[in-house]
Amino acid sequence: MLLTLKKGEDGKTMCLDTNKNGSEIRIKDVSHSLHFHYLVAPERRQEYKEVIRQSLINYPKDTYYDSSRGVESHNKGRSAALFTGTFMTLAETNDDAHRFDYKKMEADFTYMRDIGFDIIIALTGVGNKICYPSDILRHPPEVDILEKLLELASEFNFRVFVGLPNLIVDWMIAGEQELSNVIKTSKRVARELVKKYGNYTSFYGWYLPYELCNVFVMRDSRGQKLPSWIGRLKEVCKEVAPDKPVAMAPYFTTILQIEEFEALWDKIFRETGVDIVIMQDGVGIYGEERIRELDAHFAILSNICARHRIDLWADSEVFRQISGIPINDEEWRAVPADFQRLRQQADILARYVSKIVIFCFQTYMSPITSERAEELYRDYKAYYISRKER
Repeated sequence: MLLTLKKGEDGKTMCLDTNKNGSEIRIKDVSHSLHFHYLVAPERRQEYKEVIRQSLINYPKDTYYDSSRGVESHNKGRSAALFTGTFMTLAETNDDAHRFDYKKMEADFTYMRDIGFDIIIALTGVGNKICYPSDILRHPPEVDILEKLLELASEFNFRVFVGLPNLIVDWMIAGEQELSNVIKTSKRVARELVKKYGNYTSFYGWYLPYELCNVFVMRDSRGQKLPSWIGRLKEVCKEVAPDKPVAMAPYFTTILQIEEFEALWDKIFRETGVDIVIMQDGVGIYGEERIRELDAHFAILSNICARHRIDLWADSEVFRQISGIPINDEEWRAVPADFQRLRQQADILARYVSKIVIFCFQTYMSPITSERAEELYRDYKAYYISRKER
């Protein structure tokens, strides 16, 4: 049984799944759009959609590189093939605030603790729609969701990377003045976040929500400047809170030869200068094709990160995309992945990274969300316990 789409009373499209009682439940709002294109100015919307589309096309290959072909990882064998945390979406639309359920969040923390999680990467908003009250940004929620998260994280001894709100959806095609304005506003936002939440022990680090892709950087002269722009955002966070590590979560396509891939990502990592790179594995989108590509590309990424003293993590996608770009032009939809595929991902990634976090527990792995998610959680928990008992 697949996830279904229905119109809600507010006219928005809802993504529905079935819970353990057989009732339909609303997972998240989706749009007739591509990555929030409705937040982009109409005159730039087509360019934005085309850039995103290009960044999601992975070019098939007749042969695949593997790490035995002269590419060895500096970090090989550093981590166990276990997940240690998750991304968590706190607000993408105002409706998320109205649906906030503290009891569910608390229950999810218990479930996550029981499988060894202790890290949350908190996505705090897109555009001006955010998950906490702000004197700078508009459209705050009725509930301070970020504060609730930090309270629970402190109670459960989790570390939270607080994401800066994504202030400009089409940042990868924006002009210099627009990007400069994002830097200025982000500095004010970061100061506000530290002032409001800096006393929470769980507020561990920063997350930069602008997901770099090699396609963005390769496009034109604007794209070539994006890594240094990310580096300026990193410096903003360091200026406000020097002791907090700064993380980003880029993604990649395999359109380049392996030597070109290494040269480009060396430039990107050098110019961003972040403390932690949480590289998206892309398996939820590309499936078996990407699994065959993981060894070679993560081996190279681990060596680049070691060269620049960056800690490399993996963002393991625990879903299976069933609709949307690059599969088709319909709404983006996904279901929880099969556990055996997740184990295959983790076994490969663990050779090259120090930690593996997932995207994302609350939608695809929480036992509260759906029967499929509960099944995945149950299978993973059994595996986690077996590994801990060795």
